[in-house]
Amino acid sequence: SSTNGKVAHTTDGGATWSGATSLASNGSGYFPVVSATGSSAVVGYAVWAPPYLYSASRRTTDKGATWKSVVNLDAPTGNPSFQPRITRGGSRWQAIYERCIDAACATSATYHRSSADGATWTTPSRLSASPREYESPGGLAYADRLGALFVDDSAALLDSDLFFVAGS
Repeated sequence: SSTNGKVAHTTDGGATWSGATSLASNGSGYFPVVSATGSSAVVGYAVWAPPYLYSASRRTTDKGATWKSVVNLDAPTGNPSFQPRITRGGSRWQAIYERCIDAACATSATYHRSSADGATWTTPSRLSASPREYESPGGLAYADRLGALFVDDSAALLDSDLFFVAGS
């Protein structure tokens, strides 16, 4: 079922907070995430639009006072995608998310996209070499280059592997 995704903002380090603003009435509940720098922030979440589930984002450029329209991180039709992770790194927004390889979601892979403005994203590129039953994005970090963390899992084999991929 859909979840109403809400966000509140603060401009004084958390001493006071705004009232909650609804960003989505069709969120899936799959672990939304927010990343911010200066007065800008990008929220990533999964949209549930039956029968489709896909990764999307919304951005603000005024510290959360107003939010731009939804931007899809993955196609709104086709195989499911979810669990986006977003960070700001190298003067770009960076996103990874899980995308099912087949319609039944028997296997999935981790994909990456980046954006200068949080509105237009690069073509998705697959980070993982071999899809497994589940491949969950863990997070993103940026120092002098981007690093992505993800886990692949095969429940039938009771086998999980943790991967870290560093960008150039």
